[in-house]
Amino acid sequence: MSSAIYPALFFTVAMMVNTGYFLLGGLPLLILKHDEPLDARFVRGFFNVYYHAAFWVALGAAVSYALWGRFVFAVGAAVLAATATILRKRLLPAMLQVGSQIEAGDASALQRFRRMHATVLLLTWYSSWSSSGGSSCCRRLFHARVPGGATGLWPSLPRPVAGACGTRSCAARR
Repeated sequence: MSSAIYPALFFTVAMMVNTGYFLLGGLPLLILKHDEPLDARFVRGFFNVYYHAAFWVALGAAVSYALWGRFVFAVGAAVLAATATILRKRLLPAMLQVGSQIEAGDASALQRFRRMHATVLLLTWYSSWSSSGGSSCCRRLFHARVPGGATGLWPSLPRPVAGACGTRSCAARR
């Protein structure tokens, strides 16, 4: 068994924790009225920290997956890193501009800021889910054969019984 599995597992968990923290922390921020300049700055800072963390964690995951030989997962993690970079470069300046409009008293800016905030939360959820391939891709990772006859991320566990994951695809792969 390759020792590259351990960093891959670490960065996989780190990506899930980072994204979960952002989604669970960002959702309650939609309740704010955003009528105070501090609200817009706080939300913008929250997004900035998330995108920095998401980039570095996804980059680490991409490298660790590539070293482990899981190139499809490496590409998925690299897509997440690129998405975090692109959204950070485009979203944060737009949030700064809308935040200054909120400070100036523009009522429509509040609505734009909320839409932007909700859209980014939805995009984050979707990009994380789709780049991981959804649940079927995760099943493949855990059921995959690795050198030496072991299975998936937990080599000590026996191979699942046909159809154990609740789909025909598990039974069809046998």
